[in-house]
Amino acid sequence: MLLIARKAFYDVNKTLRQLWGSIMPEEYGDDRLVITLRSDDAVELERLGESFGGLARQFRRHLEDEGVDPTEAPSKLLVTGVSQSSIEFELATLVALYSYATAGADGFLIWQGFYHRIRGVTEYLVGHAPRPPHYTRQDARDLNAFFNVVASKKGSSVKIRRAKYHKRDGRRETLAEFDLDEQDVVDAHVQLGADMSDFDQSADNAPPPRHQLENNVPFIWYRTDREKGKAKGFTSDRGVIAKVSEKPLPVHFASEIENQKDMMTKAKDRNPFSLVYLVDVAIEVEDEDTPRSYTILNIHQIIGGDED
Repeated sequence: MLLIARKAFYDVNKTLRQLWGSIMPEEYGDDRLVITLRSDDAVELERLGESFGGLARQFRRHLEDEGVDPTEAPSKLLVTGVSQSSIEFELATLVALYSYATAGADGFLIWQGFYHRIRGVTEYLVGHAPRPPHYTRQDARDLNAFFNVVASKKGSSVKIRRAKYHKRDGRRETLAEFDLDEQDVVDAHVQLGADMSDFDQSADNAPPPRHQLENNVPFIWYRTDREKGKAKGFTSDRGVIAKVSEKPLPVHFASEIENQKDMMTKAKDRNPFSLVYLVDVAIEVEDEDTPRSYTILNIHQIIGGDED
C-alpha cells in the first residue's frame, strides 16, 4: 500500500537526496522527465511499479521511432522526492545516450520529442485534441497502466515536466510542463479503456501491411552504422526518398544474404552520406497512404564520390 510505501521511501529519501548530487552529474544526462503523482488515498506499491513500467515502455518505443537502439540509451526511473501525499520520479538516461548522439541522435531533441509525444496523447485523452496519427494499442495499454495508479483516487493529480539538470550548481530548470487534475485523470482513464476495447475489436480484422513500389528512385542516407542490414524488426538505419517523403524513415533490405547494405555503406574511400543511390524500393504505407518504412529491393547505381 502507498501508506507503507511512503514510509519506506521516506526512510530512504534522505539518503537518496544525499546521493543525488554525486550520482546524477557523472552517470546521467542533463535532460529528463519529471513526474509527480498525488493521491489522498492509499495506492498499492505493486501498481505504482506497473505505472512507471508503462511509462518506461513508452520511452523505449520513442527511442526506436527516433532510430536509437534502446540498449544504447538505457533509462532509469529514480525517486527524487517523497511527501505526505505525493511521490516524485525522474526518468533519466545514462550518458550513453549522449555518446550515441554522435551517430546522429540528439539527446535534447529526443527528450523534447518524448515530452510532446506524451503531452499530445494526453491532451487527446482528456478531450482537448484529436487522436494523434500514430497512437497505437501499445500506447493505450502502457498509458492505461501509468494512469491506473491514481485513477479513481480522491485528490489525484499528475504533473509532468521536461527539465534540465545544471551540473555546476545542482539546479533543475523546468523547460515545459502540464498538469492533470482529478477529473482529467478520470477522463483519461475512461478514454483509454474505450480505446483498448476498440483496438481489440479491430485487431482480428486489420488488413496486412500494404506496400507501394518505386523503381529507380534517388535514395540518400540520413543515419546508418556498420551493423548488418535487417530484413525486418527494429533498425537504426534511416533514409530519405524525397519523392516519397522528406522525413527519414526506417530502412530494411530484402536480402540479408546479398549484403546490400554493405554495398551501399562500405565502398572504399567513399562516404555513404555524400552519395545518391538509385534503387528499387518497397514502401510500407499506413492509413491514408502515409509512408512508414522502406525496404531496398535492388541497387541500380551509386552516384557521387570518386565514381559517377
